[in-house]
Amino acid sequence: MSGRYFYTHWLSDANVSKTNLLQARPGQDFTYQALSGSDTYAFTLINTFLVSYDRNAGNTGTGAPFGVDSLGSAVPAPTNTAPEIRISVGSGLWSIETNHFRQINRASIR
Repeated sequence: MSGRYFYTHWLSDANVSKTNLLQARPGQDFTYQALSGSDTYAFTLINTFLVSYDRNAGNTGTGAPFGVDSLGSAVPAPTNTAPEIRISVGSGLWSIETNHFRQINRASIR
């Protein structure tokens, strides 16, 4: 009989820079937990029982000091959300990113 438990917590504060947009980074708060157990019986045939559970929970927050709409862009966007800036120019040659707020809660049993 054996068992394992793994726990990690990642916390990163958002970097909101009003003077340098390239320094804006999203904040993250994630927790990951995993639990597994197994047991092996040796009868005439070998039988193994294995169960595992993992959970990923947390949230992300924006690091944008303003949205593209406040710069005068006419792109339609929800007005009741935190600002998010995401500008990319092909093939990863140029990118300015932040993230939007979202809550994550995933779990699985096997």
